[in-house]
Amino acid sequence: MIREFDFAPTMFQSDLEKAREIHRANGLDERCFPNLTIKNAQGEEVPNPLFVAKEIFEAEGKPVMMCFLKMTSELYFLIDHNVGTPEERWEWLQEFKEFMKRRAWQLGLEQMTAFVPTDIEPSFGKRLQDLGFVKSPWQSYTLNIE
Repeated sequence: MIREFDFAPTMFQSDLEKAREIHRANGLDERCFPNLTIKNAQGEEVPNPLFVAKEIFEAEGKPVMMCFLKMTSELYFLIDHNVGTPEERWEWLQEFKEFMKRRAWQLGLEQMTAFVPTDIEPSFGKRLQDLGFVKSPWQSYTLNIE
């Protein structure tokens, strides 16, 4: 049976507690646990609206799998290398990144991800790291839904 994740505690255990239990049992780093809740303006812990789907697979009446679908942003940089000097383009890129960071925050996003083609990753990856991007230690896999 598949059902929606419920933040309300039941007489046995909340789904959030069970999610943390499964996460720990898999030996995963605590930093890898999804931010399923956030604090609102009043300081109350509420469901994170970026997780638009939170589902549980039950077997024998118990949660055995959980899956969370989070809204993310994919950042595309297009740069005309025929305009300005390399130093100017670097300044512009830093300014533009800060602008996009504020814009993403205004939209309620908490991350921006840039996927870099392998042929320019050695050079542009260094620039992204200089801009504050962190190279993910995890390999990415994409499921195209068409």
